[in-house]
Amino acid sequence: MSWQQEGRLRRAVLRGGERPLNLVMALPLGEDLTDEEIRRRLELITARQDAMRIVDLSLDEGRLFYADEIELPLTSADLASPDELNAFVRQGERTPFDGSGVPLWNATLVTLPDGSDGPARYLVVGMDHLITDGLSQQAVTDLLLAPMPGAEVPSGSHHDWVRWQRETFPDPAEGIGPSHEFWAARLKDTTPDQALKVPFCIAPDGEPSGRVWSLRRPAPVPASRLKRAAAKLRTTPFVLVLGAVASTAVAMGSEPDVTFRVNMTGRPMAHLDTLGCFSDNMPVRLSGQDLSDPLTAVRHARETWMSLVPHQTTPWDYLLEAFGGPGDDTLTRRPAQWLVNYMPWEQPSTGCRPWRPPASTSRSWGRSRSSP
Repeated sequence: MSWQQEGRLRRAVLRGGERPLNLVMALPLGEDLTDEEIRRRLELITARQDAMRIVDLSLDEGRLFYADEIELPLTSADLASPDELNAFVRQGERTPFDGSGVPLWNATLVTLPDGSDGPARYLVVGMDHLITDGLSQQAVTDLLLAPMPGAEVPSGSHHDWVRWQRETFPDPAEGIGPSHEFWAARLKDTTPDQALKVPFCIAPDGEPSGRVWSLRRPAPVPASRLKRAAAKLRTTPFVLVLGAVASTAVAMGSEPDVTFRVNMTGRPMAHLDTLGCFSDNMPVRLSGQDLSDPLTAVRHARETWMSLVPHQTTPWDYLLEAFGGPGDDTLTRRPAQWLVNYMPWEQPSTGCRPWRPPASTSRSWGRSRSSP
């Protein structure tokens, strides 16, 4: 199995069953997408994407088990209202998949009564995070709702990617991975999940509270201005935000040596249309510069980011095992590390119905995550 899948399973065991929510989407169906057509598309996608035929994951053996064929986990349900549909989706996010001989996903054709505010039919698809991520979820949506997809095989199978990753990044103790030397020099005396010590994080290396704080703020300027400012500095809006967050952290009392965690797609080019749990994290360490100065921080972030890009497919759990420090707590500890994320499109407000555009939107400039 992949490093991402092994890491998620180990954390679930060592952290008392902790697991991410399932990814569930409610897709409105037009009249041209009959129940028979939806079944046909699901069968085609399942045949093309072997991650949808994973029926077991053995943590002890470190193996995946793919079925040649599966019984399509497609059911139907009549719901009384849009509120019931929302509740159905929320329940699907929290209900774990069995994972023993059956697929790690399901689909439900939902019918709402005539007169409901919105479409009368939906396909609700739920997937365990072990077989998908956000980018993969969008690929499935495109195949389900777009004109009938062809029968061509994706450019790379999930099985091929898992084999490539485990061969490319073998046992970290061997120190022979293609990026091992780079990360050893980059991290030096720190760890990939180094806590960010700012005053409002109580005991950043202490006992975790079990809470995750997501800070979402509207950007003070339009996205177009961020793009222009980034272009003047010959970088991207994300790097501009990364430098600004680093400078802000130092201004708030952090030491001038910060390590952020940044979300990555985790997939090489050959697997852009492959369904799987690819999404990963990458440590970004900024140090040795005057981060209190915003322009200096942005320039340092640009130089650092450019050096990291060639190594972005290094698995996070490989880095934790290789450079997480002494002891066997690399999977159980949850330090107060900041996760920096940037989305260059309009973000919907929470609580909107699945088929409606949000009543209001805001530009999200980043998110910070901490445990204590």
